[in-house]
Amino acid sequence: MFSANAPAAWDVTNGGGSVVAVVDTGIDTNHPDIAANVWTNTGETPENGVDDDGNGFIDDVVGWNFVEDDNDVFDDHGHGTHVAGIAAAAGDNALGIAGMAWGARVMAVRGLGRNGRGWTDDLSQAILYAAENGADVINNSWGGFSIAPELFDVVRTATSLGAVVVSAAGNDRQQISFPLWLPAGHPDGLTVASIDPDGAASSFSNYGPLISVAAPGADVLSLRSSGESAFDSSLNVGPDYIRLSGTSMATPHVAGAAALLMASEPLLTPAEVRWHLELGADQPGAPGYEGAPFNPTFGWGRLDAAASFAVPPVTTRLRPPKVTHWHAFQEQASIPGKPGSVLFTTLDPVPWTLSAPAGLVPETPVGTGPAELAMSIDATALAPGTYAGDVTVSAPSATDGGAGFSAALHVHQDLRPAPPILVDNQGWGDISGFVPAAASNGTSVLVSWRDPTVGLKYALVRSDGTVSAPVAVGGRYARNHIVASDGQGYLIAWLFEEDSGNRETQALQFARIDADGALIDTTPIEALRGPASLARFLTLTDAGFDGQRYWIAYQNDRYTGRGSTTLFVIGVNLDGSFLRRRKVERLSGGVMSPFTC
Repeated sequence: MFSANAPAAWDVTNGGGSVVAVVDTGIDTNHPDIAANVWTNTGETPENGVDDDGNGFIDDVVGWNFVEDDNDVFDDHGHGTHVAGIAAAAGDNALGIAGMAWGARVMAVRGLGRNGRGWTDDLSQAILYAAENGADVINNSWGGFSIAPELFDVVRTATSLGAVVVSAAGNDRQQISFPLWLPAGHPDGLTVASIDPDGAASSFSNYGPLISVAAPGADVLSLRSSGESAFDSSLNVGPDYIRLSGTSMATPHVAGAAALLMASEPLLTPAEVRWHLELGADQPGAPGYEGAPFNPTFGWGRLDAAASFAVPPVTTRLRPPKVTHWHAFQEQASIPGKPGSVLFTTLDPVPWTLSAPAGLVPETPVGTGPAELAMSIDATALAPGTYAGDVTVSAPSATDGGAGFSAALHVHQDLRPAPPILVDNQGWGDISGFVPAAASNGTSVLVSWRDPTVGLKYALVRSDGTVSAPVAVGGRYARNHIVASDGQGYLIAWLFEEDSGNRETQALQFARIDADGALIDTTPIEALRGPASLARFLTLTDAGFDGQRYWIAYQNDRYTGRGSTTLFVIGVNLDGSFLRRRKVERLSGGVMSPFTC
């Protein structure tokens, strides 16, 4: 059975002196196996109705309930108590279990309701409360698909206040992407995947380049709240304990290990704690990543609490800029968009130099620590073509000597001064309201428009100025459409009424077109069918490509029936398969955040 090596870590410290905040469904603070470790606000006099410490919360003796805006943090769901026990259940007390940091104090901060769901603004306030009231570590065993800039900002604020923010990767068996998943994937925090008792990746665990480490999350024994209402009784182990699975259970293992580190070395910054945990992890490897220090399944490896006490090696971490398209013979200019970056797993200065292939010019060729890898493109002497090579950061004093990544500059003929091109002469009247859409793959442009007699059409405008014959893709009753490219082929998505006469149903459909303008296929997404009475409220809003799949967003102003707008985002894999649909409800309280358990 794989172990996070906690007993060996306890030879150094049990976490005494550190505080772990559990932002969750609350905690049963009277549970006999954690009551002795419940954090208390020494600045408050219990139940006197006065905000004694002036922090804006009255009688917040053991924490605060942001769901109901009071000091009752009792867990009537069960998730929060189970999570809290994994992180900091009392040890050496002849009872049940011992938490990862069994000498630490656990702060109860309720941000999720009895149904296990919560609002982004409540959860953001909960994280901020924990950081401002002395939490060394903040455990977030929740999260999901959301668009929540306030949540991003509050994690950054909490980190700046010295708190280590640890979040669950989620249980959707898919790759998570930033910033569509929060708080998981936040660059300032740790994101935790789950492993089974044998050390293999859990089948339910999310994965991807945002994972920090993996920890035990399957069939984990921990505390059961006396008010537990959410789980099957077959999972109970006596009246006070229960076995649960999820990245929610893996996360407090890492939060507890972070608390052990903070207790042992209280001057560590959140970044240093992250490097200790990541570089002290056990890396079993993954197919296609043999010998690599990182892979998308385990991140930097499986948690090893004892090994994390060692001074982490000074390693180089790079975030490359995106592949770039440019015009031939164009004068030197900075690459648009966000540049790449370099950092080292130390706060000490590390000298480095930057080199790049032809066409790419480092704007800052030398440095001594974390920096953006800003580069310019000089195509003044470059003919059309692809120029590939390695961008290399050399850092002799780092353990790995530096690092590099492959870069490609695609230089194209500049067609911008070309005169207008007539693509299709419809020969019919007013076309206002039928706005064409277009996208470029860097060499050609796909233009699409609506012909009311046959539906959507498209044509490919090639780099030499020639235009393909228009192709019809269907959607005669299309209401709106958008176009995106992955740098090679194209995707058109549209909303349409399937029967204009009866107006009974509406649906979303997409078509894929290859780089030569040939229609590959068209695919309806049946899951989005609905009454035609709602069709007039559906609006496609955006399409984008993240390097692995297309994302299509659309909104429905009547979905909730509450006078508000609901935003949906779906994913389409490059092979044309439908990934899944995600919903973000924008209500008066903020964005509804799915609960992860």
